[in-house]
Parts: sequence; C-alpha cells; structure tokens
Amino acid sequence: NGWIIRSFSGSTTTVGSTTPEEAFTGTLSGQEGAIITGKSANANITIFNGNFEGRDNAVIFDNGTAGCTGNDITINGGTFIGGITSGGYIACGIYAANNNTWNVNGGTFNITGGAGIVQRAGVVNVKDGVVINCTGTAVGKVGDKATALPSAALVYDNTNPNYPGESTNAVMNVTGGQFTSAVGAVNAMNATTNTHIAISGGEFSSAVPAECCAEGFAPVTTPNSDGKYVVDEYGVLLTNISKNLTYHDTTALTPVVNEGTSTGITKWTAGQTATV
Repeated sequence: NGWIIRSFSGSTTTVGSTTPEEAFTGTLSGQEGAIITGKSANANITIFNGNFEGRDNAVIFDNGTAGCTGNDITINGGTFIGGITSGGYIACGIYAANNNTWNVNGGTFNITGGAGIVQRAGVVNVKDGVVINCTGTAVGKVGDKATALPSAALVYDNTNPNYPGESTNAVMNVTGGQFTSAVGAVNAMNATTNTHIAISGGEFSSAVPAECCAEGFAPVTTPNSDGKYVVDEYGVLLTNISKNLTYHDTTALTPVVNEGTSTGITKWTAGQTATV
C-alpha cells in the first residue's frame, strides 16, 4: 500500500490509492501542491527523484484533519520548487501538519517567498542529502492557520496548537543538510522550551538558536571557512591527566576545539565521570 514516485510528468497527485504508482520523466506541477497525502492513513509514500512544483502553497503536504495519520513519507531525491500567489500567505516546500513520519533523506528545495519546511505535528527527520534555499523576507500564513510565519529554511510552529495531531512528542530531527534563507535559517516561533527542533548537524546561513540544538550540542557562533554556521558537541578539553576526574559544570557549552598539539584529547560531556 504505497506510492513510489521516481519522477513524474503531469499535474497534482493525490496519494490515497492502494496500488503502487510509478511514473517517469518530466515535472509534476500543481496550483496548490504537487503531491498531497489527501485523506490517506497508514500509507507509505516514497519519492526517489523528479521535478515537483507547487505554484501556490506547499510543494508537498499532508492533511491536518483528524484520522489522516500514520503515513510514512520518504523523500530520497528530486527538485522541489515552491512559489506563492495568494496574498497574506508564504510559499512552503514541505508542510507537515499531522501525526505522520517524514524521512527527508535528499532533495533540493528552491522556495521563492517562503519557508523550506513548516511543521506543526508528527516527526520530521532531515538528513545530509537535503538542500533548502529560501529567498525573500516575507511573513505570512501557511495552511489554514492564521499565524504569520517567517521565510526561514526550518520552522516549527507551536503557537496556539489546535491541530488534532499536535503532540509534545512532535519533533524535527536535523542531522545534516544545507539550509539557506534571507532571514534566520531556523525558527521555533519564539519558543524557548520544548521547541520541537533538535539539530545535531548541517550547515546554516545563520547561527542556530541554542534552544533548537539537540541534547549535547550547542551552536558555533562564528562561521566556518564556507561562511556557514554549524553546531557541535559541547565539553571540555582534557590533556595529559592521570587521576580521577569528575566534571559537573553543565554551563560549559563551548564546542571542543582540537588544536592538534596536545595528546590525550577527548570530548568530555558535562556531568560525566571517568578515570583518565
């Protein structure tokens, strides 16, 4: 029970069939989304490649209605082009609005006047093969919620949660990828606790907010040689120590830097105890 999309030619596809689908070559283009899950529940959707265009709304999105849950959406590649024509709204690459699982393993998302990924529920896993480029500084609505969202590469919107699939366990796990936007690349809509974003890898056009880092990671606030910002594990630098050591300073959030001149260097997580 699933769809396998290797590439496509035509207009919007609504996933909901029990018959696997394969199509080849060209661009799948729709006025409001190129691919939507419709009223599917417990479906498996896999996209391997292709060109997908959403001219007004998200390029690919699920349904926030109660019962449209349990879907597994996997994106392994492809080019996703998003734009907007409706006033008061912004474009969007992926819109995750229900208790579904998204595995975004690859793909290039070029979004004009909007955000890369907007999540309000479920689990979204973003990995190293993903590239998100967002242009413009517009703010506006996504979906049927009145909240004005930024044109950031990654957005979790937990303001006034009223979606059936909304849960404290919802999370966007980011372990890699390239994320560029004219505004802050990551936005948790002003949340300072339980931001639902956990970043442990990737390169960003602006510094990652500390509250959006995965446990054990912290933002590096100076750009790397490519002008990008990253996160790193935090700890202390240990060199040439031969006694029992307990380190409990949980405020040590400076990423470890290996200068390459000392021996016995290891990463040491706050609160850990060991003999070295």
